[in-house]
Order: sequence, then structure tokens, then C-alpha cells
Amino acid sequence: MDSSSKKVGVRGKIIHSQGREIIANVLKFFKQEAENGVTIPLTNFKQRLLAATKISEISYRRISKESDSIERGETSSFSSPRKERPKRCTKKDVLPAEKQIIRNIIHNFYLTERRRPTLRGTKSGDYHDEMNASNFFKWVENQLIPNLPPRSVLVVDKASYHNVKYDKNPTSATLKQEMVDWLTEKNIPHNESSTKTELYEIIKIHKEKAL
Repeated sequence: MDSSSKKVGVRGKIIHSQGREIIANVLKFFKQEAENGVTIPLTNFKQRLLAATKISEISYRRISKESDSIERGETSSFSSPRKERPKRCTKKDVLPAEKQIIRNIIHNFYLTERRRPTLRGTKSGDYHDEMNASNFFKWVENQLIPNLPPRSVLVVDKASYHNVKYDKNPTSATLKQEMVDWLTEKNIPHNESSTKTELYEIIKIHKEKAL
């Protein structure tokens, strides 16, 4: 059998769309040469390759460099270009009413804290991370109440810093001495020599009565 009639290529090799496009360009180039003759000298292999594949000169240099690296045994295969993933949009459209709320928050913060608000130092960029009962009550006392019109109604949600219980009931994790102090302050009969568990049982009974 004539060697020129032997089948070449790797069977089962997957050729993706970009590779198929390059093969189609090369096929078209060879067909044109078969019909019109050689237009680019065979010795000018670089220009022939660029004309046949229609790749850029930058791609040619990169592929040529990788090919030399493979021949020297420095790498085993060609690299694949990274896909550029669309960047997530972090911007959010803000309604006019929301803009006014933001302006008021910034204005009140500046008047209360005497400094410009910033997201630096926050855990998540959310002002709730920096808010606590002390700052909240300071804002209420210095900014909110003086600017409330007469006969106003204030609605407050159940955020932890909106509600502070000053006389907290002891829990099982409370120190024994604090349990004793709490029982003494409430005039609840108890024995100071009792164990922490026994004291807490007394506290639970009186907490349930208070409820």
C-alpha cells in the first residue's frame, strides 16, 4: 500500500469549536492554493501559517514558545487559555426614598460621633456589626428625641441593641456569688452554703413566678 494513502490522525480525539474553526481555515487555504497556486512562498512558513489558521501573531509566538518547551521536555502539553468569567455586579439600584434614609443616617452619625462613617473595621460592611446599646441610646437621646415633632409615635423592632434588660436573671452559667447576690437583693430565702445547682433551682422557681 502506498504510504501516502495511509490514514493519519488520532481516532476519538475531541476537537472543540475553536479547533474546528482553525481546521476549516486551513482547509480553505489549501483549497485556494490548489486552485490558484502557491501565493505565499513555502520558505515563509510563518506567514503561511498565519494566513492559513488566521490566528494572531501573539498567539503564534506563544504557541511556538510552548512547542519548543515541549520538544525540550520541559513541559508535556500545551496550556489552555483561562476562561474569563463575567464579574459579579456589586452595585445596587437605590430608590429615592432609600437615598434619603441613607443621607439621614450619615448626617446623624456625623453629628453624634463627630467623624465620617466608613466601612473600614466592620465585619461585613453592615452598620449593624458596629451598633450596640450604648451607641443606640446615645443616638436616641442626642439626635432622635430632640428632633421628634410633638405627638410622635416611635416604632422599634426587636434588635438586640434596641432592648436592654438591666436586671438580668441568673442562668445556670452565672457564678455562684452572683446567684447569692441576686437572691439576697430579691429577699428570697436561701442558704449561702448551698451548692450552685441548689441555688439555681430556687432561682428558677422564682423566675417562673415572675413570668
